[in-house]
Amino acid sequence: DNRYVNTADLRVSGVDLTANWGFDLGDGRIALGASGSWILAYEQRVTPTAAAVDRAGVANFPVEFRGRLTADWTRGPLTVGAALNHVSAYEDALGTRIAAQPSVDLQLRWAPAVRGPLQGLGARLTVRNAFDRAPPFYDNVAGVAYDPANADPVGRFVSLQLTRDW
Repeated sequence: DNRYVNTADLRVSGVDLTANWGFDLGDGRIALGASGSWILAYEQRVTPTAAAVDRAGVANFPVEFRGRLTADWTRGPLTVGAALNHVSAYEDALGTRIAAQPSVDLQLRWAPAVRGPLQGLGARLTVRNAFDRAPPFYDNVAGVAYDPANADPVGRFVSLQLTRDW
């Protein structure tokens, strides 16, 4: 019987936390944020009678921890922000360690004016992966030297977004 049968089982457990805090500082406002996801178990069975295998923290499956810290300072229509991203170290199927992946994002935002000739205009300059960090090396059988499930091969990326509300 060569029919395809959906018999696999996947059980995932974890914790997601998010915290935000803001306060006034002089003529501006500071906004701080933190978010994190912890995968406690990512148990996979290929058949109902197969033993469960925990794949958390293994290449091509979710890493055990992924987090982001943010800080924004706003004064009038201008906001300057920074974010620190972290993907925890993990292993390939043979147990070889794949390094953690920290990166920094920067952003400069100008909010639309409420009144006047520039009403409804806005701009945002974003620099993702500001320090141009390459993904950690992973000897992938697909022939690429990174884990596409957990890493981004795009280096520093700069974008400018202009918006108009009406």
